[in-house]
Amino acid sequence: MELRHPWYFARPTLSHQIRALETMLGAKPFARRTKSAVALTHSGKRVVFAGGDMYYLSDRRGDFSG
Repeated sequence: MELRHPWYFARPTLSHQIRALETMLGAKPFARRTKSAVALTHSGKRVVFAGGDMYYLSDRRGDFSG
């Protein structure tokens, strides 16, 4: 699964990507607040935090190509 440019996704495609992410993580990273608003769950915050660490470490090594 690749989430480089999520603003390009149409709603059904984004929903499929979110379900795939939930399956991969074994947890739900987002909680729907209203029809148009979502918030990160505790699991989602952990994923974002870990992703930031991976980005920082790969960037320091010069391995990040995005």
